[in-house]
Amino acid sequence: MLGGGCDRSSGSVPLGGIARLGDFGWFSPFAALCGVGLCLGYALLGACWLVKKCEGDVRTSAYTFISYRVFRGKVASTAEHY
Repeated sequence: MLGGGCDRSSGSVPLGGIARLGDFGWFSPFAALCGVGLCLGYALLGACWLVKKCEGDVRTSAYTFISYRVFRGKVASTAEHY
């Protein structure tokens, strides 16, 4: 009962409203960017794990990927503020 009252007071769309939007009603640019960001975050995590566990060329490639991703992330986050 309390949950329903909070739902009504916040003005959110009830579950039945989502069904009326069609098959891809859940898809939005925000959802796509969240998915891309999640995939890139896991790729960065994997590269950091490779740096810790591997040696030689694999470690060098992982370092290169990490520095590239971190630089691009800083540029992207700075560009959002201007």
